[in-house]
Amino acid sequence: MYKNKKLLILLGYYCILISILLSWNTPELTPPLPQRVIFLIAIILPLLKCPSLYPLIITSFAFIQSNMIVATGYFPNKPIYILITTILFYYITRKKNKLAKDNTITNIVLFITYIIFVNLINLSEDYNGVITIILILLIYICNKDNPKAIEYFIQFFPLACIISCVYFFNNISEVLYETESGNERAFINDPNMTAINIGFGFIISLLYICKQFKVSRNKAILILHTLNLIISISAISTIASRGAFIAVSMAVILIFQSLKLKPKTKFITIITFIIIISILVGLGFFETIIERLTQDDMSSGNGRFDIWRIGFNRFFNHNIFTILFGGGDYYALEVCKKAILGYTGLLSPHNQFIWYIFDYGFIGAFLFILFIYKEIRFSIIKKNSTYILLIYSIICFMSLPPISSSIIYPCFISFILSLNKK
Repeated sequence: MYKNKKLLILLGYYCILISILLSWNTPELTPPLPQRVIFLIAIILPLLKCPSLYPLIITSFAFIQSNMIVATGYFPNKPIYILITTILFYYITRKKNKLAKDNTITNIVLFITYIIFVNLINLSEDYNGVITIILILLIYICNKDNPKAIEYFIQFFPLACIISCVYFFNNISEVLYETESGNERAFINDPNMTAINIGFGFIISLLYICKQFKVSRNKAILILHTLNLIISISAISTIASRGAFIAVSMAVILIFQSLKLKPKTKFITIITFIIIISILVGLGFFETIIERLTQDDMSSGNGRFDIWRIGFNRFFNHNIFTILFGGGDYYALEVCKKAILGYTGLLSPHNQFIWYIFDYGFIGAFLFILFIYKEIRFSIIKKNSTYILLIYSIICFMSLPPISSSIIYPCFISFILSLNKK
């Protein structure tokens, strides 16, 4: 069993708060402001005595809130609120030591400076993109010199993943409905985003079980991660997000390829995994995802290509200055507006790289790609497993913009960057 009784008591306390968070199931309404303020204070106060839990707790609550079928609940659903909370928490708990020189911090600050410049020259009224990157920076700073914070995240984040999956299955009648082409998804929050969020937790658990993290291990935590593997893959296959399925599959292949096992043992492990997946397919777990992978119509998601084509046609009609520097935060939504026939509102480009091209131009997208490349290269040189999480994220970025349209993935990026420096 886990021997840190103080930590277990705190986790039990936060499980009670999570049950309160999950109790709000009224999509049309938002909890009264005083209740939301009290709820946030109840989350933050215990963390002042145990600041190493802050990244885990904030990420877990953001994760669960992001995957609910209600748009708003007791926990903040916008990056600005989490940013303000993180700034206040960091100011109260910060150490007086100066920050050590760090290339990751330098690169993020450079990117923040660039996108602020782009927003200023475009007279942008929306600075949510800037806020998101600042949030990534601050949570990274909270993590990077705190090995305990990283260890707690690795050990206990799967608990949040399990809770989200149980919530999903408990509300499955509200989030899935039958159509002529099979099961369809009816989340208020994007079901594809939910799937990649759960997929991230799945990969964390698989890396832990495969001993790819340098953290303390015990049977209770191992059981928690094993349970998360089972329930997460069941949820992902039921949600049937093709992007998440492909990203998770690629990450699994990379993990098996990176295992330091004898060829015979590795071969047996891979064959066992294939047999298990075959059994799950035979039992119908992947029926919906197989249906969606074989669909060609617009409603199945292949409309992304039309969105990209129309979006780039419009974007290249701008002057060279806009093409190089972009139109500022969330300009991507305007560029892709009405890209699908019959759709009259703002439309996401469904690709993080293309989103950054439209928002920050080809220069901004290049800086973003260069930053990711440097982190992957550093991970490979250090011979850690962070590059697997980065590649998983890149594949997710190809079909969704989780940094720009989610409160949770910026927290994931902060964790990945911190883990890369551990």
